[in-house]
Amino acid sequence: MKKGLSQLKELYKEKYYWSQPYLCRLLLDFKFDFEKVNNQINNNDSEKTITVGTDSFREIFLRKSYFVDKTMLISYLLSAQKAKAFAFIYFRRTGKTTNLSTLQEFFDTNYNCLDLFSNTKIAQHTKIMNEHYKQHPVVFLDFKSISSQNFKQWFFAFQQIIVQEYLRYKFVLKSLNESDSKQFNLIINFDETAYWPSSIKQLQQFINTYYNNRYLLPVLIIDEYDVPINNSINFTQQEQDDACTFYKSFLIVSLKGNENQYKAIISGCTNVCLKGIISELNNLQIDSIHNSNCGEYFGLQENEVNQMLEHTLKNHNIQPEEKQQVIKDKMILIKRWYNGYWFGKYTIFNTYNIVSYLADLYSQLDSFPKSYWTATGSGQSFQKLILSENFDDEDQKIMFKLMLLVESKEEQEITIDLATDNLILAPRTQQNILSLLFFSGYLTINQNQGFAIPNREIREELKILLKNYISSRMQPEQSLFTHVNQITSAVRSFETMSIQMSINSLFSKAPITFYNSLENRSHIFFALIFTLNNSYNATCETPDGRGRSDIILTPRNVHDFPVVVELKQIKCALKCNNDTPNTKKEESKISTVLDDALIQAAGYRQAVNVLNQQVEVKRINCIAIVLYRNHFYVKTQESNLLPQKEIV
Repeated sequence: MKKGLSQLKELYKEKYYWSQPYLCRLLLDFKFDFEKVNNQINNNDSEKTITVGTDSFREIFLRKSYFVDKTMLISYLLSAQKAKAFAFIYFRRTGKTTNLSTLQEFFDTNYNCLDLFSNTKIAQHTKIMNEHYKQHPVVFLDFKSISSQNFKQWFFAFQQIIVQEYLRYKFVLKSLNESDSKQFNLIINFDETAYWPSSIKQLQQFINTYYNNRYLLPVLIIDEYDVPINNSINFTQQEQDDACTFYKSFLIVSLKGNENQYKAIISGCTNVCLKGIISELNNLQIDSIHNSNCGEYFGLQENEVNQMLEHTLKNHNIQPEEKQQVIKDKMILIKRWYNGYWFGKYTIFNTYNIVSYLADLYSQLDSFPKSYWTATGSGQSFQKLILSENFDDEDQKIMFKLMLLVESKEEQEITIDLATDNLILAPRTQQNILSLLFFSGYLTINQNQGFAIPNREIREELKILLKNYISSRMQPEQSLFTHVNQITSAVRSFETMSIQMSINSLFSKAPITFYNSLENRSHIFFALIFTLNNSYNATCETPDGRGRSDIILTPRNVHDFPVVVELKQIKCALKCNNDTPNTKKEESKISTVLDDALIQAAGYRQAVNVLNQQVEVKRINCIAIVLYRNHFYVKTQESNLLPQKEIV
């Protein structure tokens, strides 16, 4: 007996076997000292480590990981008397799964061994603790694994998750009558005659029958609720329709008018089916990045990040007089790389980024921020969603809007689609794609209601995505890469005719047209062309009161001169196959526009200021590029700079 108890204690110390309630009860039978163990878990905050990859509330405590207390979400849910169902729609890695795990641990009657809430904020609310703590059986569904190539496999994966939860409550069978037992067995045997849309509603009814008022009504929790529909993107149209029809029915039955259910909480990254059923679910409260009532419970606020940073730095021997400066310097880096989201009235950091960076910092003080969050998604799948293989006019509009967002520092006006039921399955319009980017965390809206790239990490990923996309579009014609190099070489040597010839050679072969297009489409594309060669850093600047310097090229080679490029377009009334001017009047017009463009390029104070911050600038090469019909015309001019104080 003593040997068995010793082994169980060792299992406890290993912290890997606590997901099973029976082990807790077994230890209770051995009169295991839980109070002592609880004290060990909840104390010694200074010993807690920053742990990556842990989204289970229980595991966070048992592994003595640092915990950011979001337990007041429980109070928020319980105080919303009118709402019976909640949908939390936030992009990935903002703590949704950890929050749902916290709710399960708090409510569920099966997880009753360890008191992990004694030092949390919710524990200070005696009424809530007395009335709801461990008083609601929880039905927990995690749909993140549902992925298949056809509806049949998709439906079977869905059934498996439902059956798994039924089997977890198999002990209720002994209290059911013959009819209910038959329905229970139809589900666990994957019977074709079972009515799956009502399976969860039935299970909650069976649970209530078993407990017979010993506990309060069950709580339903669904994590990654949007994954089943999002992963039907490769289905035939009929299979997509079948999946959506079934899933809407399942959600309506599970969430609406269920007298055997206390609350329902679902979470996901995108709106799926909700718009289609919202009129039928008058008790559903949707909380998202666009309309956030409880943004403080998702992601991390600045004060929380600052506290985590201070905790992390305790692992290093930093002199007291240096500590505040180290914290300040690290916070500047963190904000630059990972800040930028706006949830309701809260400025929010991405949870996964912060935890990942601080975990690195915990081990090594000189760790530098890098891309963590973007590496967790499927880049190739995301690229397929955003930019298709057709490269039609709509694709060009999408690409250029993304380029403008990536290269420009100014905010953009974007109309977000709030009505479409599923943006992933919706038609590929510019509005739908940009809306998908917003809800996926690639764009953010600020206090001024302007849209922008939230931080450096996202900007870098989108740059790579766009560069790879342009490169892939050019692969069928390998000579295109030669033309890109020729353009860059001509710009570096500042040979006017060489620049003009290489630009026209490139666009005669590139899978893109600029006829009667907006100027920003061409100047953003040129910025990308220059970066493909890696000879320049290309930036599209914001207005400074004297216009816009379309492209600023900062050389990577210190011996090259920086370049300011001004692009103009002369619109044609009708499309003409002849690319050359037909009259002297047209030639004069082109010449005048080129001269005006050069004057503008040479006069940009902002361009000079930007360049002076990066390199010591004594001369700027100015290039004017004018598009007329389908032909580009180029004129160049050297601009020797006045001292900085003389620039007005």
